[in-house]
Amino acid sequence: MCTPPEIPVSVAILVGTLAAAVVVRILLRRILQPLTGVTRTELDDSIVTAVQNPAFWLVVVFGTSLALRNAFPEYGGYITTAAEILAIALVGKAVKNIVSDVLFGKSIELFDENTRKRLRSVKGMVDAVIYVAVVLMALSAAGIDVWPILAPLGITGVALGFAVKDVATNYVAGVILAVDRDFTAGKKITIKEKGITGVIENVGWRNTYLRTDSGNRVSVPNSTVLNAVIIEEDALDER
Repeated sequence: MCTPPEIPVSVAILVGTLAAAVVVRILLRRILQPLTGVTRTELDDSIVTAVQNPAFWLVVVFGTSLALRNAFPEYGGYITTAAEILAIALVGKAVKNIVSDVLFGKSIELFDENTRKRLRSVKGMVDAVIYVAVVLMALSAAGIDVWPILAPLGITGVALGFAVKDVATNYVAGVILAVDRDFTAGKKITIKEKGITGVIENVGWRNTYLRTDSGNRVSVPNSTVLNAVIIEEDALDER
């Protein structure tokens, strides 16, 4: 009995796909991770770890769909649709790993307990947004019209986007300050552009709080601090 010519080709594609997936995992684990070791923050290491498995399976899904379409061309449309849905799910998983688990997971521990409780609630909302987006994109890939759902969500999303833009900017800036710039409580600094000098009390999720020499407590948006020239009074080191 003769073997259809498509079968050996499909098997070769599958073997090549597995090899490519392994290469991608090795590149992420053996090459990119050591490069992240030269930075002072663990966030970039966590991001590489967060995308390893989704990247591996994306390659597998892509190669498997090629092999199946070659072996069963009459089902090519169904195979392509299934591959697109799986790819959307994997990309959504990578986004969740980075945005929710890395940014909100690890960085939450940088803040005080009250701030951590609020950020855990925000993390839950971020997870929900990602899941809804993945489901809507998967439905669209399956040929289902999602515009009746997207229209009201789009208006709401624009409104929420304007509402949380500053909050999100200051939160990310706070994470960078706490991780990269080594801002610790008790350090005396001057924010040159604002002419404010004080001792850091804590870096919150929206503001950095300083205690001035006169005893006043000053709050400065994290994004302002991040983009400012900072003079460390104790070290006499201008950055």
